[in-house]
Amino acid sequence: MNKRWALHMGYGAAVMRARTDDAELTPLAGVQFGLRFRMIPDLQLGLVVEGGFDGSGGYAGFGADLRYSLLA
Repeated sequence: MNKRWALHMGYGAAVMRARTDDAELTPLAGVQFGLRFRMIPDLQLGLVVEGGFDGSGGYAGFGADLRYSLLA
């Protein structure tokens, strides 16, 4: 428990489709940055900033990340 804080970064690709009848699949590239705090050895709470983009636009979001380790 000496190191309670952790930073993480993730990236990846996904496919999105609009909710219309004739929508095409749109590939997206995304990235995520987060800061996690270990409250007890098995429980972590994090804040996340994420975003993604394609050729014509993008998105951004904020979220919370709660992690519990069942097994070591």
